[in-house]
Order: sequence, then C-alpha cells, then structure tokens
Amino acid sequence: MEVHHPHHPTHKKKWSEYIIEFVMLFTAVTLGFIAENIREHQAEEKKSKELLEVVARDFETDIKNLNNTKEAYIIKDKQCDTLLELINLPASKIPEKKYYELLYYYNVFWMFNPTEKSRNEAESKGLFFKKENSELAFYVSRFNFFLKDYKSLDDLMITQAKICGFELIPHISDPNVYPDVNKRERIDPNKLGVSNFDPASILRLKYLIGNMKDEINYYKLDIDSLTYYANKAIAVIEKSK
Repeated sequence: MEVHHPHHPTHKKKWSEYIIEFVMLFTAVTLGFIAENIREHQAEEKKSKELLEVVARDFETDIKNLNNTKEAYIIKDKQCDTLLELINLPASKIPEKKYYELLYYYNVFWMFNPTEKSRNEAESKGLFFKKENSELAFYVSRFNFFLKDYKSLDDLMITQAKICGFELIPHISDPNVYPDVNKRERIDPNKLGVSNFDPASILRLKYLIGNMKDEINYYKLDIDSLTYYANKAIAVIEKSK
C-alpha cells in the first residue's frame, strides 16, 4: 500500500517582490551605516568640545602664571632702580648688604612655561582649521606670535645674566662676601662700603641695567598681549558650549 503526500504548490515570486526585498535590505543597511556615522560624528564632536574645554582651562592657568610673572618683573624693575641709585654713590657709602642682595637678584628672572599640550593636540587634530573655529584659531595664532616674542626676551635675559655673572661681578664684588649673599645672617646689614668696585665695570653694569629695564617693559607688553588673546580664546570656547 503506497502513501501519497499531497504536494503544495510553491509560490513563485514576482520580480517586483524581489525588488522590494532588495530595496528594504539596502535601506536597512544604509540606515544602519548612516546611524553609525552619526554616532561616530557625535562622539568626535563631544571629544572635540572636551578638548577645547581643556584648552580653555590651560589658557586660564597661563593667565595666572603670566600675572604672577608680571608682578615679579614690576618688583625687579624697582630693584633695578635701587641698584642704579646705589652704584651712583661712592663705594664707601654703599650699604653692603643691600648692594649684594640687589646684585644677586639682578641675575634672577622668570621664564614663562606655557601649558601647550592641549593646544598642540587640538591643532594636530585640525580643530583650529574648522570654519566654525576660525575666530578661535585667530586668537591662538596671535597668542603664539607674542609667545615667540616673549621667548626671544628670555634669550636676551640669559645673555645679560652671563655677561653680568661671568664678566662683571668678579670686578664689582668681594669674593669673600658675594658667595654669602644667600646666607644673609653672615652679612652685616649696618656696614657701609664695598670693595673691589671697578669703575669701568660699574659703567658697563649701568648700561646693562638700562637694557634690563627696557626688556622688562617689553616683557610687560608681551604679557598684556598674551593675557588679552588668552581671554579672547577662552570667551570663544565658552560661547560655543
């Protein structure tokens, strides 16, 4: 006895159904691709904004350091004036302790070290080349311009310090006193008169002090410009949040 199973006729798809399925599949893949691109773009935008916020915080740090440096140079400018007044006196009338302290601090200066890591990273990622960041890019470029000028003043300061330290101080100081300038208790604050006071070297020191005062003024101008453009950059970043 044979058992026969009835055969159900198979549905033959029309070309239109194949096309619809293809379109639906293509649409699903395309939408998935677009959604992934949107997510990646949003993630990149978020990272970019976070990086620019770090740039703003680093600018704020730079401003604080610049303000401290400016105050230090204002003090140094006054010290230069006082040193000039002292070396215009006869050697026998110069307060020894004050003279040696000012002579020592003449060679002290402050090198501004900017927090550039975040700005360099933002630039390497092309954030400053985006059209929407063009204003920020301008302020950063101006900041860098005055920073370069500031660094050139550091080079001049180093040169002056070497001239004073190696060429002049041996001729305008007592080798038995100058090494103790940091040990102030060893120098009598009431003693008048300094020895080894070479007039020719003192004249050179006067010229150096004049140059120093000019450079301090340039420092202050650069610091004002750096602070101005740093604040402008911060304002742009804050506005874009």
